[in-house]
Amino acid sequence: TPDAMFRLSELYYEQSYVDHLKAYDKYREEYNKWKKGQISNEPVEPTRDFSKTIDIYQRLIEQYPDYDKLDAVYYLLGFCWNEMGRFDEAKLVWLTYVCSNKYSPQSLKQELERISQREGEGAGAESQEGGGEAENQPAKTLKKVGAGGKVQKEEIFTEEEINPYAGCKPIKENSRFFTETWLRIGEYHFDYDYSKVGLSRAISAYSKALEDTSSSFYDLALYKLAWSYWRRGNYPEAIKKFIDVVEYSDKKAAETGKSGSQLRPEAIQYIALSLWESDWNGDNVPDEVSGFTRLKDPNIIPQDRPWTPEVYNWLGDVYIDDNANLKAIEVFEEFLRRWPNAPEAPDVVAKIAKAYQREKMEQKVIETRARLAAYGKDSDWWKANMDKPELQEKALMAAEDALKQTALHHHEVAQNLKNMAKAKTNPAEQQELYNRAVEEYNIAAEAYKKYLETYPNSADAYEMNFFLAETYFWSRQYDKAIPAYESVRDSQMDNKYQKDASFMIIKAIEQLRDEQVAKGELTIRNAPPEPVAGPDGKPVVKPEPMPSILKQYVDSMDTYTKLFPQDKQNATVFVYNAAELYYNYGNWDEAKVRFEKIYDEYCKKDNIATYSWQNLAAMAAKLDQVDEAERLAKLQNEKQCGVEKDLLAKTDETVKTIMGTAEVRHAMEDFAKAEQTGDIALYEKAAEALETVVNKNPKHEDADKMLWNAAISYEKCNKFASALRVTQRIVDEYPKSEFMGDALFKLADNSFKAFEYDKALANYKLLADEPRFKDSPHRKPATQNTALILENQQKYKDAAVYWKRFSEMTDKQEEAIEALWNAAKGYEKGKQWASVITEMRDFTKRFAGVASAAEYQVEAEWAIANAYKNMGKNSDYEKALSDVISKYNTVKSNLKVGSQAIDHAAEAKFTLVEKGLSTIEKFKLNTNNEKKVAEDLKKLKEIRDALASQYAQVVGMASPEWSIAAQFRIGYLYETHSKILLDAPVPASITKLGPEAEEMYREKIMSLVTPLEDQAKVEYAKAMQLSKAAGIFSRWTELTLERLNAYDPDNYPLYVKGKTRKINDFYGAPSFDTSKEKK
Repeated sequence: TPDAMFRLSELYYEQSYVDHLKAYDKYREEYNKWKKGQISNEPVEPTRDFSKTIDIYQRLIEQYPDYDKLDAVYYLLGFCWNEMGRFDEAKLVWLTYVCSNKYSPQSLKQELERISQREGEGAGAESQEGGGEAENQPAKTLKKVGAGGKVQKEEIFTEEEINPYAGCKPIKENSRFFTETWLRIGEYHFDYDYSKVGLSRAISAYSKALEDTSSSFYDLALYKLAWSYWRRGNYPEAIKKFIDVVEYSDKKAAETGKSGSQLRPEAIQYIALSLWESDWNGDNVPDEVSGFTRLKDPNIIPQDRPWTPEVYNWLGDVYIDDNANLKAIEVFEEFLRRWPNAPEAPDVVAKIAKAYQREKMEQKVIETRARLAAYGKDSDWWKANMDKPELQEKALMAAEDALKQTALHHHEVAQNLKNMAKAKTNPAEQQELYNRAVEEYNIAAEAYKKYLETYPNSADAYEMNFFLAETYFWSRQYDKAIPAYESVRDSQMDNKYQKDASFMIIKAIEQLRDEQVAKGELTIRNAPPEPVAGPDGKPVVKPEPMPSILKQYVDSMDTYTKLFPQDKQNATVFVYNAAELYYNYGNWDEAKVRFEKIYDEYCKKDNIATYSWQNLAAMAAKLDQVDEAERLAKLQNEKQCGVEKDLLAKTDETVKTIMGTAEVRHAMEDFAKAEQTGDIALYEKAAEALETVVNKNPKHEDADKMLWNAAISYEKCNKFASALRVTQRIVDEYPKSEFMGDALFKLADNSFKAFEYDKALANYKLLADEPRFKDSPHRKPATQNTALILENQQKYKDAAVYWKRFSEMTDKQEEAIEALWNAAKGYEKGKQWASVITEMRDFTKRFAGVASAAEYQVEAEWAIANAYKNMGKNSDYEKALSDVISKYNTVKSNLKVGSQAIDHAAEAKFTLVEKGLSTIEKFKLNTNNEKKVAEDLKKLKEIRDALASQYAQVVGMASPEWSIAAQFRIGYLYETHSKILLDAPVPASITKLGPEAEEMYREKIMSLVTPLEDQAKVEYAKAMQLSKAAGIFSRWTELTLERLNAYDPDNYPLYVKGKTRKINDFYGAPSFDTSKEKK
């Protein structure tokens, strides 16, 4: 029977379902093994197989076309095909059921077989329905919303088709499967129909599903219809249908008192998404009309419906999801303007704050969250929502929490930025992060401040106050941080942060202090003031006013140590720092009380006990309180307060020093008495006592001074060896002593006197070279002596360096001139000719116009000339000789008679004139041309007179040697003139006339020669007179004597009684200038 077959089909379905479940469990087991590598081949996932059920359903349709449950058979047959993933077969079966007038039941089996065949060949059923030219039409790109409201894109064909399912008649009227079947057909087209008219068919199917308004699937069909319009981009129609869903739901809720449709929230969401869409006309270009404008258009969205605020709210949410935060704010603000007392109003304000936060408009975030306070008790919103106490409570909590969370959020961001900055090594990156952290701390501070102003009695107020102080501190608002921390420290509400707050007060004051120092507004004493003489002559320390910031600093440290005396890490530091400030500002009475208390309380606990004792000892020493110092020394020697061994050892040294101070004082007093009285015995006693004290305590701060006084004392009692020994100790043991310069000079001077020049040089050089002796009175003589010793050791280049230094030290011009001259001459002695030229030129420039340097000026030019000569640069040499003469002419009024400068200037002049001597020596008379003879005679005379004039200038320079030489040359010029005449051949014209004519010619020549020879003798005689006057017998004297002997051998014989005559034969006692170079 049909009923039996129907029941059998259900059993087959259940059996297939269970078999599939078992197969699937087996598959999962095998799959897990495969994943673990336990089997090699991946198992195949089993598929559902309802073929037995399908076979019976098909037989029922064929055999019992009038079966009363035939609608159920069609529905379930389609369902089985659908469950097996055979969607085309399912859709065909369903259409045959609900549209039997268009899809023939008689051909169902045949059509199913055709579908199976096509699928085997790779083609789907829709090729039958949607074939033709339409298949080649282009696709339109549409947007769809997937999971989470994210916009995706898909390409579907959206050509419209006139309602394809209009007029469809079901096999059975009033079937309970009617609406659900059309829904499933619609789902097929919605999900799997990719033909051009797929969505049109879905719309047609969903529209058919709406025919039964009493169906439980009515709201779903309405929703799916709206969604189809939405997918097709027909947003106005989609909005209308989604509104229908909402209103249907609200109507049902009103009728039943239940919740209405579960699809209502999604319908509201998709109304908002439709408004959010910017391309309503499908041209892929954003429309000019915005979603917000459409939202406010009553033709699109009714503005007076109960659900209208929900759409506003949802559109704002969509904008936020799309990161269009400013648009969201615009929508939310309009919501609040229209419905200020809506239950959601506080939440909307919170969303506005969130949108501002995402835009990093932090000040707006704080201002917006502050608006939440407007929804508190007695507000209009509060009164309007009296029936919603849970919302009221939520609003209160949200307002408070918003401010708190804002503060906490920015506080956390600031801390993270600060930690990131610490991890950076690049200074620029690190500073950028620190700056951002400060900005975040500032924002957090404002939020905490607003929170505390709004909720001063909150249970979190204590903690928020501490966080406010923290953000003030890290945003560098230290002046605000201090009172904030103080309120936490002194709070009676809690003590959780008391220690931290107390500590941070100190740190904040330190920061303010450092800022004032950096700005130059505050100078902190880091050492105590020096004592001054009191009315009784004893040293006293005058307290200086402590700056207010430091007073505040001391008070905060005192408070901390009072509250947390057991804090070993910080209390010890603070108690000592406070005492030290009093010490540095001269309030030694208070400092002493505090240091003594520290010394007693922390004797064996911390090093601050040792530091305190050291300060107490220092005060006693500064005030010359010897008894107090000795008391402290004995006390420390007995108690041995301190922790670190090294520090204790150092303190022990101080104790020893104090104990030895008495000995030092006695020794120094003995020396002072000896100095006052001159008592030799006292000097000897003082010397021995001073040296003994140093031997006992060689690290005493006055050890070097005591040794120097000992050296003086040994000298006073004529113990020079001991004096030198002690002086050497200063050099060896106290190289940084203020007496080092005196000691070195004394040792150097003693070595110099003992002809130990190397030792002397070593000590002189230390004084001359090392920067620490630049202000020593011994620097100048040490530099001079260094130069002298180096010069004597023929280290001319090194000596020159010190001569130059010496010239810069002396304020006496004569010494500077001589020093620089010695430096330059050193290069000459060392034959460093290039340096000679450079140094000599610098010398002449520096002392140009200085009368006392006149001789050196000429000598410098002479040295330059001599350098060029030695370098073989003849042209430069001659020019340099001219410079010698030029310089001589400039300064000759300041030259002393007989100076070497005059000799060198005369030699330079003489040397240059000598260059022209060859013009007369090589002169020849042309006697064969009578006219030419006259011209030559004239020219010869001119040459002679010009040279004679030049040599006469040399004579006039009054250089003994070169005056003789020049005077000799004048005589030589006349003699040479005469010889040129005598050596000239008799003219041929005269020779032709015979002997008598030649004789007459010779007589004529002799008449010209005789005066010349006579003048030569006169000039030579002058040279001899100059030689006699100067007491010089030089090469030029010998040459002069030879020429005079040639003219007058009787008066100028070369030999006397068989021996060559000497200068003393002419002048009496010899007077040779051995410093002059023989020429």
